[in-house]
Amino acid sequence: MTDLEERGRALEERFFANQDRELIEKARAERAESEERASLAEVTGITDESLLEAIMAAGVSADSAAALSLAPLVIVAWSDGQIQELERKAILDAAKESGVTDAGSHQLIESWLSERPSPELVDAWEACTADLAARLSDVERAKLAEEILGNARKVAAAAGGVLGLAKTSSDEKEALERLEAALS
Repeated sequence: MTDLEERGRALEERFFANQDRELIEKARAERAESEERASLAEVTGITDESLLEAIMAAGVSADSAAALSLAPLVIVAWSDGQIQELERKAILDAAKESGVTDAGSHQLIESWLSERPSPELVDAWEACTADLAARLSDVERAKLAEEILGNARKVAAAAGGVLGLAKTSSDEKEALERLEAALS
């Protein structure tokens, strides 16, 4: 075998080794995503694949799924384009009161408070809520709506108004109406 043939063969082997490595990495990533989707389904009780995909696209994992319950508060807080310190405190207080204190959820909430979440979060929360509401009785659904909307209204009022008198902005009212529609 000539030197040129040996180099050609070495290049060919390197090429296929790289392709094999890429295929193995892709398979690992797909398996990890599938395992995460299964874990998220187990934690949330959601079985709809497209809904699970939407939730994962919003940055929610099985480890941080509890944070999804606070998404409405984050949505309302960001409705005017910024998070104010009193809104941030109201959301973190609500997380603590709700028992959403695990590290994964806290980290996700902090990221939502630092940088405005994508619209996918709103879509994922609405779809998740619709799925949950379909499984609840009218009384349970009303109680859930009362709790979520009550906390969302607290966040909306936290930084509003003049001289500390709570006033909800039109953007916040619109966000609250959208949440209420999703819960009914």
